[in-house]
Amino acid sequence: MANRIMRMGLLTVFFKYVLKQMWLHFGIIFFSYKESFVKREKVLLKTYLLFFLLISFSLSAQRSAPVAGDAATLTDYLFKNYSAGNPETLMEDIAADRSRVIAIFKTYAIDLMDDKNNKNSGKKNESITTLRLEFLQLQQDYNKQIADNKEPDISKLTNKKAQYYDAVAENDIDQLVLLKKNDSLKKNEFLFSVVEKFEKKYIALRDQQTDVLAQNNYMQSMQKSVPFIGGDLLIDGIDGLSRFLAKRIKEELTLNAVENIQKYLENKEKKDYLYELEAVLPVTVNYLKTFEADQILKFSDDLKQYIEQDLKNILKNAQNLKNTPRVMCAIKNNPDVDFAFEGLEVIDQISKMKSPIDYFSMLENSRNLQRLAKQGGERKKIADALALSTMLAYSLTIIKDGEVRFITTDFVASYGSREDFIKLYFGFLHQQNKKYFNNTLVDLSSIVQTNTNFSKGQNYFRTQITPVAENAERLYSQYLEIKRKNKNNEDVPYKEMYGLVNDVISFAEETVKSGDELLELVPNAGTQNYSQKLISYFKIAHLANNIMLDLDEKRYTNAITKAVEIPSQFIKLSPLTDSENKERNNVIKLIHFINDIAISDSPEAYEKAIESYVLPVGSSSLKEKTKSYYSINSYPGILGGLEKSNGRSAVGFVGLTAPVGLYIQPWSNINNKVTWGFFVPIIDIAAPVRLRLDKDNDTQTLPDFEFADILAPGFYVSVGFKNSPFAFNVGLQYGPKLRNIPVGDSSSFTSVESYRIGLGLTIDIPLVTISSRYEND
Repeated sequence: MANRIMRMGLLTVFFKYVLKQMWLHFGIIFFSYKESFVKREKVLLKTYLLFFLLISFSLSAQRSAPVAGDAATLTDYLFKNYSAGNPETLMEDIAADRSRVIAIFKTYAIDLMDDKNNKNSGKKNESITTLRLEFLQLQQDYNKQIADNKEPDISKLTNKKAQYYDAVAENDIDQLVLLKKNDSLKKNEFLFSVVEKFEKKYIALRDQQTDVLAQNNYMQSMQKSVPFIGGDLLIDGIDGLSRFLAKRIKEELTLNAVENIQKYLENKEKKDYLYELEAVLPVTVNYLKTFEADQILKFSDDLKQYIEQDLKNILKNAQNLKNTPRVMCAIKNNPDVDFAFEGLEVIDQISKMKSPIDYFSMLENSRNLQRLAKQGGERKKIADALALSTMLAYSLTIIKDGEVRFITTDFVASYGSREDFIKLYFGFLHQQNKKYFNNTLVDLSSIVQTNTNFSKGQNYFRTQITPVAENAERLYSQYLEIKRKNKNNEDVPYKEMYGLVNDVISFAEETVKSGDELLELVPNAGTQNYSQKLISYFKIAHLANNIMLDLDEKRYTNAITKAVEIPSQFIKLSPLTDSENKERNNVIKLIHFINDIAISDSPEAYEKAIESYVLPVGSSSLKEKTKSYYSINSYPGILGGLEKSNGRSAVGFVGLTAPVGLYIQPWSNINNKVTWGFFVPIIDIAAPVRLRLDKDNDTQTLPDFEFADILAPGFYVSVGFKNSPFAFNVGLQYGPKLRNIPVGDSSSFTSVESYRIGLGLTIDIPLVTISSRYEND
């Protein structure tokens, strides 16, 4: 607490001093009019403001400091050749660079205190302030003399300028000496050796001696970093009846399908998959479970609406899998499974990120990561492994033009072989860990204490950081393309976002692997392979991204199936028994049904979806629990058998039938399982019904035909089944002559007399009940 109060006090004093000096400085600028003076003041102001910002930065160093960027910056300054600079601004340039170097080192120093025991420290600061004011006054006088066309005395201004910058240089060199005395840097041989080099460099520059470290500048590599970065009576009557039968066929199929589903959704306790399906599609499953026959007319619209609602929230819904029996059991046995579920949240969070580095911030703030860290043992090590990856990700950035950027492969190639950069990088990384992360998993002190370990660090940086940089470059390329399209109001296909999200997750995986390799450098750390222990999280994150792509491309079956099977990603299952396999297949069949409904955009598509689910034997019937039943009935369906016409030999046939006639059932059903009776057809309107079942011809006008063309008297035995709309009809029938309906440019249809004997699979549709007696009558 005392140290914190003292630092706050020092900061307050510093700000007061800076504001006072800036006010004085701006006053001088305000009263100066000559262009030459303004130019010089701009240089001085720039230097002064830079100094102010850098010192402020050093006093409020961030946990996310760009280690690689700072290391590269200091490497460039260490070998910067000032002899090629502008002589007029040379002293200002050196002072500005030197201030930045000191500020960066202070960022990583731990418990750095001012040299308060030095009695001359305060006097030096006062002296520097006095020299600066005198220098600025002489500069003002110099410009006034030029404005008055007088010959100025430049020697006084030059001498005072040299005195001022010499005093600043002396003070900065003292600051470097103070840094060398800092305990944390003294124990960090990598950083200590580089600080010494800077001290020698700036002493040489102050004394105008040869700067032996001056080389070509590598600043061009900094430019290559990656910045970071939504008719008549008969015809009309028959046409109306055909339309009704076509509509009723679909309704009967729909009702039968839903009732089958409702029966299957019962007894979830014996079907684990149903818990998981309901978790992923809660609104749809609830609608199917509570569906009643009077809702049949709105079934297709309602079901599609509910499916779309669930699909929209599928990733959010999938998080509810944690509350299903199998997953609850898995979490109880292995609480880390809950952490893997956080991978489902990644898509929404990545869409709000400004840069991939935010992904690691998200991991740091993970509720499960914080839980793991508190539990100690192996789980704390997993949390520390992710924290290590976060630290690494932060360290592979630089700040350029106020923008956070990842290093690139060019950056690695330019700096990765340079000894001083490697020392600075690992030295700073060690300081960051001790100062902010305090990660007990990795202790680089044994590395940075010995200069001979440089080769280990160099090999790691070049082999392990290069893949990370390559991934960052790919991210940047995708980011630029998406940014360009957004700027030009162009559509951005989700497939492009899918690629970006996929690479963000892969980038995080690669960084975790780099953390594993970093531990290899630490003596006695051993091979921990934490990337494998975190594989479930990243696998679920990739899976969530794949689900979103499937939804975008309307591969709903894939999306729902992947979501339902999320538990199998981390629950080891024994081979399925026959009953379990049947259960699973039924769930998959139901998923296909839901998918077909979701993509349906026409009555025919809905019908196909329903027919794909419904079995030949259904689960409902309109003629149960009767003592007798008489009705006008229709039995549309498929009829096959033998047909004889126009004196020709009998031939086989299979075709649509839609007879309408009288149904007679003067007895009860058999054992409450089978109903049977006699059906006497009068007409058969198969051709018109077939036309109305075809959407392409739904509005086609029926051609003229006579009653004789649809007359079809016959006799069938009809057998129905409990809880099913289906029935088997076996018997014989005359006609009908009307076999086809002309469509398009056709002007005629087939009208041939024939006799049929056959067996049909039909849908039992009573039209008008003539008489009925029930068991409770």
